[in-house]
Amino acid sequence: MHGSMNDTIFINNNSQNLIISFTGYRPDGNFEWKNLLQTRKDVDILFVRDINQKWYLTGIKSVSTDVESTIQYFNTFCDKYEKICLLGSSMGGFASILYGYLLSNNHDVIIKSFGPQVDIESPEGNPWTISVINTFITDIPEKDRIYSRLHKVIDIHLDCTIYYGIDHPYDGTHYDKISKYTKSETFSTDKHAIALYMKQNDIMNDVLDNLF
Repeated sequence: MHGSMNDTIFINNNSQNLIISFTGYRPDGNFEWKNLLQTRKDVDILFVRDINQKWYLTGIKSVSTDVESTIQYFNTFCDKYEKICLLGSSMGGFASILYGYLLSNNHDVIIKSFGPQVDIESPEGNPWTISVINTFITDIPEKDRIYSRLHKVIDIHLDCTIYYGIDHPYDGTHYDKISKYTKSETFSTDKHAIALYMKQNDIMNDVLDNLF
């Protein structure tokens, strides 16, 4: 186990591949994806949560304090693996794209992102107001503010699949902003919790069984 207060949990199965699972915005602090993934024996798994609820832009408590130190942590952690899959939903989906992009300089990376935000500073395509946005970005280091708008940063094609409901009022807008560098899989639903929708409709297991 790495980090205090269970900020990260590592399951070591002595695999050559690694899943990094980012928890979404969860006031209860529980690790998302843990129930779905923890019984797997074919891959190593690193569960991560951002208890600051700042879209992983102010670090992972007890592990890092900003984007630079977070990517240093992941780079060191990932050095021994052949392939790394980053996945998450909503806020965790944002993190999977951001850190997948940054890790892709040195590692073979796959990204599975479920209903992610892409631009958390714009009221366009988001259900929140400017005043709420200002609370999101409070405490984000100024040098890392650019990462809150992923479409301003990502400039290469990624092995990234974004899953979202085509009837949701905002999620398609976020995908459109980085569609040039990613691909999508869509569903006829207005649910933002697309990962839950996929699980309830017996779709998720097929995705998780074919990550690599």
